[in-house]
Amino acid sequence: SSDVCSSDLGIAVSSYLYFCRKESKTAFFISIIASVLGILTHLVFIPIVLGIGIHFVWIKRDWLRNHLVFSLATAISGLALLMPYLLHLFSEKRSFSSGGESPNLGHLLMPILGPRFFTSLGIEHFTGKDWYQMFPNYGALNTMWIISISVSTLVYGFAWYGVFISFREVYWHFKKRVSFSQRNEKFDICFLSSVIFVVEAVFSFYLRLIPIPNFYSPFWLIFLFFVWFGFSSLHQLRN
Repeated sequence: SSDVCSSDLGIAVSSYLYFCRKESKTAFFISIIASVLGILTHLVFIPIVLGIGIHFVWIKRDWLRNHLVFSLATAISGLALLMPYLLHLFSEKRSFSSGGESPNLGHLLMPILGPRFFTSLGIEHFTGKDWYQMFPNYGALNTMWIISISVSTLVYGFAWYGVFISFREVYWHFKKRVSFSQRNEKFDICFLSSVIFVVEAVFSFYLRLIPIPNFYSPFWLIFLFFVWFGFSSLHQLRN
């Protein structure tokens, strides 16, 4: 399910961002269908759908008004695909999937660990703890693994700084009252990533999610954006 969610995320977000630039009905339709398929695969995809929905209704509302019939038809198509699954969910009593304890700060902050997939630490989820010890016990080789793991954790810094950059970019656009027509691709990515990050935090807090791969994988592209923002911003500061 993690692999399918990852594929749906790439298709849903990339198609929607293409729609934001070109206002292509085809791209919008593909984005909605991919989002629905993501939910059908795992409910953890809901923050992605809410993020796209909030951006569409708030930022692209002029396009929505001009293409109301098409938008409604697309939404109805998505709901039709979701309806059997939703009816099944509402008909059964379900318990929280993780932890068992009351929601706490750890659940709320769980999303900040998302960059783990871009580090050597992330491999432990699939190969087991101390995975590097499965290789022959050569001192130099083990040292190299330890160094690579340590260096790869720097991605956390880039990602967390990218979160700050993303929120700052959105705040600046709204504070300066920049018109929708003057907002560029970076704003769309920052807005979408920021909203998804916040919704994911609320979602993980409410459902008491813990850091395991299937809760991270639907958001890998969002954290890749954050890493990109953080690295490029620090690179510009250096120059």
